[in-house]
Amino acid sequence: MKSLKTLTVALAGLGLAACAHQQEAKTETAPPPAPVAQKAPPPPEPAPAPSRDSQDLEALIRGTVIHFDFNGDQLSPDSRDRLDQLATAIRKRGDVTVKISGNCDERGTEEYNIALGQRRADVAKKYLVSLGVDSTHVDTVSFGKEKPADPAHSESAWAANRRDEFQPR
Repeated sequence: MKSLKTLTVALAGLGLAACAHQQEAKTETAPPPAPVAQKAPPPPEPAPAPSRDSQDLEALIRGTVIHFDFNGDQLSPDSRDRLDQLATAIRKRGDVTVKISGNCDERGTEEYNIALGQRRADVAKKYLVSLGVDSTHVDTVSFGKEKPADPAHSESAWAANRRDEFQPR
């Protein structure tokens, strides 16, 4: 009788094990779900090309250079004409910021030339503001004698180095 009970328990155990094995087999043989196709994001929009007016204004700003006499910070009539053209173009746009860099020739102390370069940049800014350019759209900096346009040591080089240069910001 004991062996009948043992046999029954063993068969029952095998039956459960077989069911469990079949369950596992069914789970393992089921095909995986098909991947969901995702749409690729659209390519980014190309940046708009700068308008011809923007390019012209940038060229005008970069092309504006005004010169000063030795130890001077007074605008010449030619400098005023250049600044008049620049102010007209800036006022038309209204959203342009300009950086004016004051420069000097190599003569004089570093401190003197930094101060003179700043006065030169400030006088150009003051003139542009007097023509209706928003003062918050004009930045100034002085480089003194640190950025010569012409590194030679002659009157013509020194004259070229006494200048304000303009850059769009």
